Amino acid sequence: MNERELGSSLKGKIAVTLIGMACAQGSNGQINFASPFVDDEGVDLIFFRRGGSGKAILAQVKSRTMQSKLLSQGTYRTHVRRASFKPREGYYFIFVAFDQSEKGLFDILWFIPSIDLEKKLVGQKGEKVLVFQSRFNSKDMWEEYRMSLDELPQRIVQIL
Repeated sequence: MNERELGSSLKGKIAVTLIGMACAQGSNGQINFASPFVDDEGVDLIFFRRGGSGKAILAQVKSRTMQSKLLSQGTYRTHVRRASFKPREGYYFIFVAFDQSEKGLFDILWFIPSIDLEKKLVGQKGEKVLVFQSRFNSKDMWEEYRMSLDELPQRIVQIL
């Protein structure tokens, strides 16, 4: 049976769904999530606490596939379109790798408040895209935001 290559849009939707499910399950049901009908505002997921105060976390999920050359060498690199990047309180970026052969997410990800992302990428002016790049196991300016997939739900619970 020939396995068809997944398109980038489908890979992204799968990664978004897997992140949401990992947070709901990893928080023992404390976190619920929703996906906007359209992501015009750069929001892929909305996290909220079940029975909570109504506070929510908005997140844009950027995913890359583990099969890419850079990722196979331990480097995660992606672009954020400047046109859709509107930093604000309560808005986060989740940078994650999707392993198509394992049909799941890589264990390491970055969970970054959009305001911090803007501050750290301030030198990237005039470009149509902002470039996020980090390594899975190095000390760099993104180290404080790097965590395991298992840590993400508890971090979201703390914020909510």
